[in-house]
Amino acid sequence: MQWPGPKRWYAPPIARDALPMIDVAVISHDHYDHIDHATIVALAARGTTFVVPLGVGAHLASWGIADDHIIELDWWQRTRIHNLEIVSTPARHASGRTLTDRDATLWGGYALIGAQHREYGEGWPDWHLTPEDAVRAQAWCADNSCSRGLGAAQPRLSPVE
Repeated sequence: MQWPGPKRWYAPPIARDALPMIDVAVISHDHYDHIDHATIVALAARGTTFVVPLGVGAHLASWGIADDHIIELDWWQRTRIHNLEIVSTPARHASGRTLTDRDATLWGGYALIGAQHREYGEGWPDWHLTPEDAVRAQAWCADNSCSRGLGAAQPRLSPVE
């Protein structure tokens, strides 16, 4: 068990050490199932840059991740890494890692805009879409194939998890 975070339901599909070089990781929020301390530290040691919502960078900094490897974005802010434009977008959910920090950090989705492809994700499955979310997703993904619905949500969970 990872304390105080939850126990994994499944083994990772690939061992941390077997991962290829990852230039950038986008993180939607600070729940334990989205940022694992050991994995973040291992990726940072290999040079990964982390794009995170406002406030989440403090977790990474407290784990020794260098400031130049953390990019914090508010909703609608953009950054560019190599030839990839990353736009932080609004999303519905909650944040927090303890009993006292609920919603102390931002929760966000991302539009990833490359020269030939676009991706859009909010961190959780499509059954969270409001009509406004659907319009936003369509706008980011026009004429492109987009993936959505990342995460470990189960249908039995509430519409905010």
